[in-house]
Amino acid sequence: MLKCQKCNKGIQSGDLIVYVRDVDFSTLDGEYCQEHAEIEENELKKSRLVETYKGVDIYRKDDTYGNVRYYPDWQSLVHYKEIQWARDYINRELD
Repeated sequence: MLKCQKCNKGIQSGDLIVYVRDVDFSTLDGEYCQEHAEIEENELKKSRLVETYKGVDIYRKDDTYGNVRYYPDWQSLVHYKEIQWARDYINRELD
C-alpha cells in the first residue's frame, strides 16, 4: 500500500495520488495525499525562492554537478547561470 510521505496515511486504490514537482520538473521521491502535496510544494517553493523581481518570483536550484540555475518562474522551461540573466528575461517578457 502506498503511503503519504508527510502524514504516513495509507493511500487507497482510487484515491488521488499526487507527486510533487520541483522547479526543473523533476519529481520528488515519494507519493503524497492531495492535502500534503500542496503543503510540500509550497515549502519547496519557499526554500528555492531567491527574490521577487517586478512581481515575478525567481527560483534557484543547483543541478547534479553543483552548477547554479536560476529559473524566472516556477517550472519555467528556461533557466540561467546568472540571476541577472533571469532578470533580463523577465524584462523582455514584460515589455
